[in-house]
Amino acid sequence: MTSKWYEKVKRTRLDEEDAIMACWNITEEINFLWVQIMDGAPMDNDEICNILLGMQQQYDRKFDALFETFTQAHGLDTTPPAGEWDDDRIDIIGQNGNDGDHYDKKIDAKSWPSSNFDKR
Repeated sequence: MTSKWYEKVKRTRLDEEDAIMACWNITEEINFLWVQIMDGAPMDNDEICNILLGMQQQYDRKFDALFETFTQAHGLDTTPPAGEWDDDRIDIIGQNGNDGDHYDKKIDAKSWPSSNFDKR
């Protein structure tokens, strides 16, 4: 596993608060995009999807950093026990009847509801 930049610095509870607030920015960014879609220069679906994909990737990183900061600030060890943990968990999941059959169902993208953006 490669080390991320935020794993190299010891984080505190103040850093945790900053990381939490940084993650709240998603609501402002979604609002900005919404205003641009409704009142700004016209955008096609491809451009909107690219913006959303970029936001998703950015916030995946922000939430990873937040989780790392949280675990460091609270002195938590998130490393799973070696060896049997995964096998034990899989055995328990199997006992609950999850045999994965529902994953065979294919989803056709055309069957999804059309975008509200097409209704402008």
